[in-house]
Amino acid sequence: YKHSHIDKTDFGPGGSTAWTYSSAKETKSLTYRGRMATYEGDGFYVDLLRDRNGTIKIIEDLQENNWIRRGTRVVFIEVTIYNTNTD
Repeated sequence: YKHSHIDKTDFGPGGSTAWTYSSAKETKSLTYRGRMATYEGDGFYVDLLRDRNGTIKIIEDLQENNWIRRGTRVVFIEVTIYNTNTD
Protein backbone atom coordinates (compact mmCIF):
# COMPACT_ATOMS: atom_id res chain seq x y z
CA TYR A 1 0.00 0.00 0.00
CA LYS A 2 1.24 3.46 -0.93
CA HIS A 3 -0.80 6.59 -0.33
CA SER A 4 0.32 7.97 -3.69
CA HIS A 5 -1.45 5.05 -5.43
CA ILE A 6 -4.91 5.74 -3.98
CA ASP A 7 -7.73 5.69 -6.51
CA LYS A 8 -9.73 8.86 -5.86
CA THR A 9 -12.22 8.22 -8.66
CA ASP A 10 -15.89 8.31 -7.70
CA PHE A 11 -17.65 5.00 -8.30
CA GLY A 12 -20.91 3.14 -7.75
CA PRO A 13 -24.39 4.63 -7.90
CA GLY A 14 -23.29 7.92 -6.31
CA GLY A 15 -25.46 10.12 -4.15
CA SER A 16 -23.56 9.66 -0.89
CA THR A 17 -20.10 9.85 0.65
CA ALA A 18 -19.78 6.07 0.24
CA TRP A 19 -19.18 6.56 -3.48
CA THR A 20 -17.31 9.89 -3.49
CA TYR A 21 -13.69 10.36 -2.41
CA SER A 22 -13.22 12.67 0.60
CA SER A 23 -9.97 14.23 1.78
CA ALA A 24 -8.71 13.89 5.36
CA LYS A 25 -9.63 17.55 5.87
CA GLU A 26 -13.21 16.83 4.79
CA THR A 27 -13.52 13.70 6.94
CA LYS A 28 -11.77 15.41 9.88
CA SER A 29 -10.01 12.11 10.40
CA LEU A 30 -6.52 11.37 11.64
CA THR A 31 -3.96 8.91 10.37
CA TYR A 32 -4.52 5.26 11.29
CA ARG A 33 -1.52 3.10 12.02
CA GLY A 34 -2.00 -0.56 11.15
CA ARG A 35 0.22 -3.58 11.40
CA MET A 36 1.12 -3.54 7.70
CA ALA A 37 0.83 0.14 6.81
CA THR A 38 -0.18 3.61 7.91
CA TYR A 39 -3.39 4.97 6.39
CA GLU A 40 -4.27 8.62 5.94
CA GLY A 41 -7.70 9.83 7.01
CA ASP A 42 -8.99 10.22 3.47
CA GLY A 43 -11.04 7.86 1.34
CA PHE A 44 -14.63 6.72 1.00
CA TYR A 45 -16.88 6.53 4.05
CA VAL A 46 -20.49 6.08 5.07
CA ASP A 47 -22.31 7.17 8.21
CA LEU A 48 -24.77 4.61 9.50
CA LEU A 49 -28.06 5.54 11.12
CA ARG A 50 -29.43 5.09 14.62
CA ASP A 51 -32.34 3.29 13.00
CA ARG A 52 -31.73 -0.46 12.57
CA ASN A 53 -33.80 -0.84 9.38
CA GLY A 54 -32.21 2.21 7.77
CA THR A 55 -28.73 0.94 8.61
CA ILE A 56 -29.53 -2.50 7.18
CA LYS A 57 -30.69 -0.84 3.94
CA ILE A 58 -27.44 1.14 3.70
CA ILE A 59 -25.34 -1.99 4.27
CA GLU A 60 -27.36 -3.95 1.68
CA ASP A 61 -26.83 -1.12 -0.83
CA LEU A 62 -23.08 -1.16 -0.17
CA GLN A 63 -22.99 -4.93 -0.61
CA GLU A 64 -25.12 -4.95 -3.79
CA ASN A 65 -22.91 -2.30 -5.39
CA ASN A 66 -19.57 -3.88 -4.39
CA TRP A 67 -18.43 -1.10 -2.08
CA ILE A 68 -15.77 -3.42 -0.68
CA ARG A 69 -13.99 -4.83 -3.69
CA ARG A 70 -10.67 -6.26 -4.78
CA GLY A 71 -8.88 -2.91 -4.59
CA THR A 72 -10.03 -2.23 -1.01
CA ARG A 73 -7.03 -2.21 1.30
CA VAL A 74 -8.62 -1.52 4.66
CA VAL A 75 -11.99 -0.94 6.30
CA PHE A 76 -12.26 0.87 9.62
CA ILE A 77 -15.38 0.75 11.76
CA GLU A 78 -15.73 3.49 14.37
CA VAL A 79 -18.40 3.43 17.05
CA THR A 80 -19.24 6.15 19.55
CA ILE A 81 -21.29 5.18 22.57
CA TYR A 82 -22.63 7.64 25.11
CA ASN A 83 -23.83 6.40 28.48
CA THR A 84 -25.82 8.98 30.45
CA ASN A 85 -25.33 6.95 33.64
CA THR A 86 -21.62 7.80 33.69
CA ASP A 87 -22.05 11.52 33.15
